[in-house]
Amino acid sequence: MAERVYFRGLDGLRAIAASGVMVSHVLSALHHFHGHAHHAGLELANQSVVVFFTLSGFLITFLLLRERDQLGDIDLRAFYVRRILRIWPLYFFYIALAMTCHALFDPQGVPNASYVILFICFIPNIAFNLNRYMPDTGPLWSIGIEEQFYALWPLVVRHVRKLSRLLVAVIVCVLGARVAMHVAHGGGKHLAVSVLDSIGYDSMAIGALFAIAYRRAMPTLLRVARSPFVAVVFLGWIALLATNQLYVLSLAVTPTTSALTGLFILNQIDDRKKLVDLEQPGIRYLGRISFGIYVYNPLMVSLLVWITGDRRIPAFGLVLLVSAMTIAVASLSYRFLEKPFLRLKDRFAHIKTTA
Repeated sequence: MAERVYFRGLDGLRAIAASGVMVSHVLSALHHFHGHAHHAGLELANQSVVVFFTLSGFLITFLLLRERDQLGDIDLRAFYVRRILRIWPLYFFYIALAMTCHALFDPQGVPNASYVILFICFIPNIAFNLNRYMPDTGPLWSIGIEEQFYALWPLVVRHVRKLSRLLVAVIVCVLGARVAMHVAHGGGKHLAVSVLDSIGYDSMAIGALFAIAYRRAMPTLLRVARSPFVAVVFLGWIALLATNQLYVLSLAVTPTTSALTGLFILNQIDDRKKLVDLEQPGIRYLGRISFGIYVYNPLMVSLLVWITGDRRIPAFGLVLLVSAMTIAVASLSYRFLEKPFLRLKDRFAHIKTTA
């Protein structure tokens, strides 16, 4: 039996990213409990998604390249089946759950059919850019980006041999277009600016470049990644995002987050002793259920609003309550909804992996 692929620390990285999104969403909901919005954590939510994008680019590219090298080709059917079994059950269950809850507790929040169709067709990112989103489905926009990436990337890896050049071109084009649109529209609200800011392909491309570099065992990059300062800089960067201290960097924040995430991934998966080790059981478990944490947390905020009514809840208490509710629901979802499909998904994997 072939040895399973396991990358140390990446479940912990998922836990950090999912927790960042969850806490940010809770803080942004404080206007209901305190009469004003709290925006300090919103950039953390956006950049936590960038961490997820970079991680996806790294993992998917690494596994596709290993499959291509070992088997001489990529089994597209098996790849798409694996992605369907991982994403679709929770994705569609959550859409149905959110709509049901709003029908029961907030009938005015029930979306019309055209909004739902955009989500069923896996273009929720378009729905959000067009302001046609369903209540409490905020995190699903990034799932749409991921699914679009999954649809195209295995075809590219299968047929393109000089991937590095293509990835660099993608990064340059996306970043260049993003800068051009911000300059043209003064950084204000505009559809083109919104689309380019949320497109995510540059972050996935950066993650993919790190996967290629890791497979090639590039000595300089690996030497830098093994430095203990990588973990310090990465976690320091996350702390600055959490306190909204990086707005002055504007367009440089996303590519910097992606690059630091790529280095931190290499730092964690290295077998040597490291300054920050995310292999603790509790953190690993949160990473394992991170998909549920990421998806369910907005609905948990709304449920708390419906339950408490006009009662004021301190910010710290609100974070604790929503976190506990979200983790409990994500844990149940992982055990009873996701895990059966994950076991089935494993049957279609040529390169076996573990959480």
